[in-house]
Amino acid sequence: FQSNQGVYQTGDPAGDNYVSVRTSNPAVRMRASAAPLSGMFGGFRGAQDMPFFEVMEGELKPGDKVVVTIGDKSGGGRGFRMQSFANDGLRNPLFVSFGAGTQLMSLKPVLFSVSGGPVARVRGFAPSTASVGETVTVSVRGEDRWRNRATGRQPAYDVMVNGERVSRIAAGDRAITLIDTLKFDRPGVYRLSFRSDDGRITGEANPIWVREGKQAGVYWGETHAHSGFTEGEGSIDFFYTFGRDDARLDFLGMSEHDTWMDDWEWEQLRSAAKRYDKPGEFVPFLAYEWTAVTTFGGHHNVFFRTAEGRQRTPIQTNPTLTQLYEGLKKRNDPKDVLVIPHAHQTGEYRISDADVENLVEVLSLHGAFEWFGQKYLEQGHEVGFIAASDDHLSHPGYAAANGGLGYRSGLAAVVAPEKSRDAIFDSLKARRTYATSGERIILGDCVITNDGSR
Repeated sequence: FQSNQGVYQTGDPAGDNYVSVRTSNPAVRMRASAAPLSGMFGGFRGAQDMPFFEVMEGELKPGDKVVVTIGDKSGGGRGFRMQSFANDGLRNPLFVSFGAGTQLMSLKPVLFSVSGGPVARVRGFAPSTASVGETVTVSVRGEDRWRNRATGRQPAYDVMVNGERVSRIAAGDRAITLIDTLKFDRPGVYRLSFRSDDGRITGEANPIWVREGKQAGVYWGETHAHSGFTEGEGSIDFFYTFGRDDARLDFLGMSEHDTWMDDWEWEQLRSAAKRYDKPGEFVPFLAYEWTAVTTFGGHHNVFFRTAEGRQRTPIQTNPTLTQLYEGLKKRNDPKDVLVIPHAHQTGEYRISDADVENLVEVLSLHGAFEWFGQKYLEQGHEVGFIAASDDHLSHPGYAAANGGLGYRSGLAAVVAPEKSRDAIFDSLKARRTYATSGERIILGDCVITNDGSR
């Protein structure tokens, strides 16, 4: 799901993405066929035919070898087309059936690591707000043409602020460089840009709004994204590292689906949320996605203020939306829980709980859903709006349109007095938020003072 890798085929040995099979037993003859498969490795929203190989003659014995070649080039094909999205866990699974009517058994998946290509563009990430005289850190990221972190030699860049050269990044092998010496002595809006020596690679960062004195800031986060831990690609560590270092998010939640989650997996998510916590710099929130079909309430992302001691209220034991709300409030103080419905598996906008459901997701890779937020308002619910990605490839906060989905990753903006766990969570609960389609737009009239007034 969402991958743009090649489509397996068994009919044309000279074509791309050809899959073949051979066995060490000369008495065994196998035939290519297809079988319907649903779920994370088949049709995501329904069964889809996938290549299978049947034993037609002979019998496989213990010790026989069966070799499946993905991208067999022996017949003249070019091989298998890998996806254009980098991560450390592209899985190619293998299944075995021991006869008609028996259950498919999953073998250990073959894991591939996909890296970025040569640098083709540059992008900067800067704090959206700063005070006069405050030193800010700007991340400059070399990217390939698919927005992955570039590999190989990186060019030198001139760094400009409002068109004037202020710094220089030396050439080297690191695709991400942090500039931590910039500060501004006058209020205003400052725009950073970057240019390689030959002028072929240029890019910009988001604007920085500099003001007098200490004021509330605009912080950016992702509240709806997945990895290969339950149904996508990439490891937990790649997911958090990408969100922190590549997308330069201020806060992040890993909202894996509860339908495929057990207690051990929940503990891994909770451990990771604590492991990547870096006060004042990066705030990971423990989260999951309550995954009901639309007729029973639709999908809702659940976030906790802290990770310690939290238990999920899963779809398996709380199968209706009302039971979800009740279960969360029974186990937690409502001020420590945030529920966010989304539209493409539509949340039930006629039902909402003001104690925990304070925000609505109105944009993701699936599209823009302003109507969804409006439906909540029409029902009299007091909710704020955010955007997210629903990326399944471990690219939270900076996902390109993929797998036939037409939008880029959305972003959640929160206005908070400081970049801390409590300040950001309190502001999310208080609906001091807005949604963008990926650009870090500053809305000046949303900024609040430290005492909470607008």
